Amino acid sequence: MEASRPKVHDMMLNSIEDPLTHLTFQEADRYRKVHGSDIIDLAFRIRTTAILSAGWGSIIGDETLGTPNVDSAEKGYCGRYPLPVPLAHQIDVIFVDTMECDERRLVTALSKLLLIRKKKVWFEIFLVYFIIMTHLKFIHTQAVSFMRAREQTVSTLTL
Repeated sequence: MEASRPKVHDMMLNSIEDPLTHLTFQEADRYRKVHGSDIIDLAFRIRTTAILSAGWGSIIGDETLGTPNVDSAEKGYCGRYPLPVPLAHQIDVIFVDTMECDERRLVTALSKLLLIRKKKVWFEIFLVYFIIMTHLKFIHTQAVSFMRAREQTVSTLTL
């Protein structure tokens, strides 16, 4: 996961279509690099972990874990070996645990900045809140998409 984070971070920055959001994320990235901001880094970690979690996993390399190559664009994995469902669930748990740990660390760091430190770094705090608010929007959009897809699923079970 950590090895993929820089690529996901760059993809995230390059995929933002809204000009104001794009410029704000670029400024947050610049600020993080220039000032070594741990809280902006944590906010970006939370955001990139959510992006990793939202994707579909596929197996890369020689080992296929017995998974057949999917040769149908309708199934979303065309030309790839999808992760077996139990493994995909385990990876999702890792992503969620990582996000929760980073969220706790971010809340602790923000609390120290806001409640203890006399000199407030308001611009840094604004950038963190901006990243987190776009993160919440991303999660909400993903949840709505999942619910809409679920509504179109025909279930043989009755309650």
